[in-house]
Amino acid sequence: MFRSGPAALALKASSAIPGFLPPVPYNDMLLVDGAIVSIVPAEVVREMGVDIVVAVDVDQEGEEVEITNGLEAFLRAVALCSYHHKQHHLESANMVIQPQFGAPVQTFDISKARLCIEAGARAAEAALPRLRKLLGWPRA
Repeated sequence: MFRSGPAALALKASSAIPGFLPPVPYNDMLLVDGAIVSIVPAEVVREMGVDIVVAVDVDQEGEEVEITNGLEAFLRAVALCSYHHKQHHLESANMVIQPQFGAPVQTFDISKARLCIEAGARAAEAALPRLRKLLGWPRA
């Protein structure tokens, strides 16, 4: 977990997805996207002293995929491991917000950025009553 240092470096490291973009050197480390270790770092932020954890799960229901070669089988296996790992960590959050996109969105499809932002805004707005209750607002 990148806890101190330049924000630009943290953002660059967050984009360093192994196999797609190289790791970012920093001091004696090579930094990559934190999702490699913990896609939902609820337990990590609790250790940092956070009382209430709100997670956002942007995964979509998977379509049945026909696996025709070894690479596809490998990627499917990684996706399954990631899914089960994420489910375990989501249990550590007090609340999970799950935006509904209404259409399939591929990870690197920036043409759907507006759709994703709008879906996130709708989901956040819909979650406000639950969040207020979780926080004990309004206070008397």
